[in-house]
Amino acid sequence: MTPPMAAGPFIDAAPPVRLVERLEALLPGAALSVAEFRNEMTIEVAKDRLVEVCRALKTDPETACDMLTDVTAVHYLEGDHEYEVIYQLNSLERNHRLRLKVRLKPGETVPSVTPV
Repeated sequence: MTPPMAAGPFIDAAPPVRLVERLEALLPGAALSVAEFRNEMTIEVAKDRLVEVCRALKTDPETACDMLTDVTAVHYLEGDHEYEVIYQLNSLERNHRLRLKVRLKPGETVPSVTPV
């Protein structure tokens, strides 16, 4: 008889609002907007602060976002911005995740987070 599988990692059902609060403490004004949907937090940041925000979220022991699991983009045909570039950050140590979003107008580019 095979032993039962161990339960997976604990997933907190509450959205990680503390990550948004911690980011505001580290980099005041870095969050242009914050949205919660299905217990997940999305923070919109300015393109010129993206690398700074990613570095802070990675190196701060309270956030410890040590893994970029996904980068994707959305193209809008109408509206104030043409693209949204979305970054999904995870913390293996703290077992939480956070989404960053950068909005771009036509012709704008986003800096690479590869150095982080």
